[in-house]
Amino acid sequence: MSEVRYSIEPSGLGDCFLMAHNMREVDKREIWASHRSRPLESLVRSLKKSSDARTGRVDGEIAIMFGVCPHTLVSDHASIWMLGTDLLAQHSVRFLRECSNGIADISGKFRKIENYCDARNTTTLRWLDWLGFTIEKAQPYGVYEMPFHHFYKEVI
Repeated sequence: MSEVRYSIEPSGLGDCFLMAHNMREVDKREIWASHRSRPLESLVRSLKKSSDARTGRVDGEIAIMFGVCPHTLVSDHASIWMLGTDLLAQHSVRFLRECSNGIADISGKFRKIENYCDARNTTTLRWLDWLGFTIEKAQPYGVYEMPFHHFYKEVI
């Protein structure tokens, strides 16, 4: 049996096209509820706005993409984002560990990172809690005013 290869590398536009067709259903529902956006549109927009974005792979196949988008050019606050494929669930423990390092790398120049998470996305909420984010009570958010949790973390 061969050993599984994991990697986390800088993201490129091609990653968006590869991942869009395999995005987790929970992430598709979240981006639709928050911005009425489809997978490819959300991935490309997030990548273009990011000061740094990473793609996590398992044996060359995309499991996760994540990054940080500065609020303004001179801001020390940023929005952090993460979208995954079903492959993420199969390798969640490994990526939990790897992504905590990746998140520290990409968010190091910001004082605060934050965003909103769909209240239905319980797996991501548990992951955010494990990473040390403060998760606020769900409030109406997004185009459909559905329950979302604002989460944040003071970085420096």
